[in-house]
Amino acid sequence: MKVLIVSTDSLSFSPSGPAYVAGAAREAGHAVEVFDCLLAENPVEDLCRHVDEFDPAAIGVSIRTVAGKIVDENSEYYTKPFDSRAFIKRLIDR
Repeated sequence: MKVLIVSTDSLSFSPSGPAYVAGAAREAGHAVEVFDCLLAENPVEDLCRHVDEFDPAAIGVSIRTVAGKIVDENSEYYTKPFDSRAFIKRLIDR
């Protein structure tokens, strides 16, 4: 079976969770590809194109963090909040 694992991270972290799942699926005999949103120029459209080309039977979505603070040297306290829930919903809806 073809399995697509999607890493929704928009911050530069190692996608270890999706890598573990992909490895386990490969060991179980599945054809697996990982789509990393961080490396995509236009994540939503690029993912749609990848799904059309790969035609997976199953898609797993890895969501590491949906909200928090990131370093921003230009902000008053050197951090700013981020919330990726709207992006992840848009990605899943497509």
